[in-house]
Amino acid sequence: MAFKSNRWLRARPLMIAAGLLLLLLLAWLPTGDMDAEQRSHKPLLWIVDDTTGDSDALVLTVRDDLQQRLSQRHEWRLAKQPEAHVWQLTLQVLLDDSQQPPLLRLHGELQAPHQGQLKRFAIEGKTDVAGLLPEQYVKIATQLLTSATATVE
Repeated sequence: MAFKSNRWLRARPLMIAAGLLLLLLLAWLPTGDMDAEQRSHKPLLWIVDDTTGDSDALVLTVRDDLQQRLSQRHEWRLAKQPEAHVWQLTLQVLLDDSQQPPLLRLHGELQAPHQGQLKRFAIEGKTDVAGLLPEQYVKIATQLLTSATATVE
């Protein structure tokens, strides 16, 4: 009978639910003083293509494949410009004609933010398996970046 006499007591569950929804909405809204890059936990990556002016079709194809694979990874976000807080990946694709059969070399350097630790790696293979080399390159770069950011946090 107490519920019939006081309509505020009947509306109490609705007010509590509305208050919780309001708190949820306020918690979900972004903070105004942080950029989207700073709110994300994914590292920012700046890719530098250091491939020489080689006009070989295989080098250009492998370089384009490598850049496309790097831009589609979900472990990082690509930076629009180089900055101090951004990781830097320098890639270089070379064709070594001096050996028989010719070798394709993919060199990489991963530089930590603020001129931190530098990790170098290289992939090498015959031109017959040139399609597999970018996949291995991206796999190694991903492992290096995720392990480096895991130790920093």
